[in-house]
Amino acid sequence: METDHLEPCGAAREVPDAWIFQSDLKKIPGLKVQPHFPQQEKFIFYRGAGSARIPIYASMDGDTATVTNYCGGSISFGVALRVRDGKAAWAQLPALASPPKGGEPAKNRSEVTFPQPDRSLDEVESELADVWKKALADDGLTPAEASAMVETWRKTWFRGNGDRILSLVPRKTIDSMLPLKITPTPEKTARVFVARIEMLAADREQALIDLMNSTKAVDEKDFVKFSRLGLGRFGYGAMEVASQIQVRRMKAKFFELSQFEKNRETTAR
Repeated sequence: METDHLEPCGAAREVPDAWIFQSDLKKIPGLKVQPHFPQQEKFIFYRGAGSARIPIYASMDGDTATVTNYCGGSISFGVALRVRDGKAAWAQLPALASPPKGGEPAKNRSEVTFPQPDRSLDEVESELADVWKKALADDGLTPAEASAMVETWRKTWFRGNGDRILSLVPRKTIDSMLPLKITPTPEKTARVFVARIEMLAADREQALIDLMNSTKAVDEKDFVKFSRLGLGRFGYGAMEVASQIQVRRMKAKFFELSQFEKNRETTAR
């Protein structure tokens, strides 16, 4: 599918077997500017904002990412992706079981290490597009639907600077978080969701903390350093994480200072 990356939302309208929906409503409740003609749309999925938290957790330690699945079902496919200054590296996650019950062994957590050295971003993007189209098709989408879904977010998800986990979400988790009722009841319903989890590696954490701790006025060099972090729309969340780290450090230092005299007396004895 040839899709202009500048128009990602148009990819969903290029699926040949997607239905065309038309609304004959003369007035749409809640809409300030009412249409003067019937509304027509062709789409297969919708992107929106929400406050729900997907129960998949990830962290970084050097070149190693740790992923834990707290969903109600197993995760069949996921990848860890690192993008830095036009270079990228990725690794496929092993399948993650659902959380253990009772004395069962824990198989819902796994570690994956990024391969070295980093490669061309174009090369990695092309690989990821192919593996994700296959994974989405294996999970229930048609090849055309899988391609449209990948084309919608490949520019931002595969090319944006950062460290992230991209993972399928178990159907059981989807149904519990976003119940779906269709009337009349269809013969078959396929629901395929992908979670994007941004991680803040230690070096990027420290770079952001250093910029935030500086007391001098922001200059061009500071702006360049901040831009190279590639935080994008996750900037505020990264700032919150960096702030929490700094507060923990300050509290630990305060405890050391307050206990210093007592510890010295204990050692002297």
